[in-house]
Amino acid sequence: MLTCNLQNACRLRFIRWNYKSFSTLSEHCGWHLKVSLCLERQPLEYSENEVDRLFREFHESWTLKTNNGLKIPSLETIERKITHKLARSKERETAENPHDSIDSTSDDTEKDDLESLLSGELNINLLPRRTRRVLQKDAAKTVSKLSVDHDLHNVNRKPTSWLFLLLKYKNEQWSLPITDLYYGDSVRQTLVRLCDEQICDSYRPYFIGYSPFTHQKLLFESNGPNNDLNNPIHGLKVFYYRARHIPSCNVSINSDMVEDYAWCTIDELESKLDRFKFNKVINTLPLFNLI
Repeated sequence: MLTCNLQNACRLRFIRWNYKSFSTLSEHCGWHLKVSLCLERQPLEYSENEVDRLFREFHESWTLKTNNGLKIPSLETIERKITHKLARSKERETAENPHDSIDSTSDDTEKDDLESLLSGELNINLLPRRTRRVLQKDAAKTVSKLSVDHDLHNVNRKPTSWLFLLLKYKNEQWSLPITDLYYGDSVRQTLVRLCDEQICDSYRPYFIGYSPFTHQKLLFESNGPNNDLNNPIHGLKVFYYRARHIPSCNVSINSDMVEDYAWCTIDELESKLDRFKFNKVINTLPLFNLI
């Protein structure tokens, strides 16, 4: 009887130990490990980069000042010259059909004369007339666009800007989606669990790479509850990973731990996020059209 009770006690202790080892946080050199996801939404409309615009303007002004009339032929012209032996020459075609060539040239000259006469007349605007109904539709579109841009929950707001997902946990400040890294779980499994628990069930963005683009250390207070003399914990070490939102995926955040969420631009991130976190995380993103 005593041996049976001892075996049961040892079995329970073994189960509890295994459960504890698999449910506790991952720790490395006195730091608790966390994983954060920087979820981005690319611009829906293309806008020229500031650097590209400056270079284009410089190139245009340089061309005007130097009066450089160099024109690079198109790829089609180059291929036509290379394969000129495969195509019939114009001289052979004109030699075979002289009457057709004369008629075609006369038609072309008549068309050119007609176009020049029309262009020399009054500057007539051939665009269709904008009716009152069209103007009302345009006004309604502008109003709806303004309402969408002010809706922080709408992922389609600000179509020319980059957007980032921020979550506001209960009794906490705004931050990027973050979760604990449990012992035995891989980083990709942790990111998938973060999406399922905090964003939406079966939501899968496009994860960019397998390595974090930056990390951050957050120290605990010296007399805090997490400071143990036998096993001292210095603080949290957060690893940040990137992901892109896929337009076909629906986002409906409904989690008990999340109080509010917002799709923010860079300027809005600077006003909502902690200054140290913004300088450490957001400024390290290689987004070239934000220069």
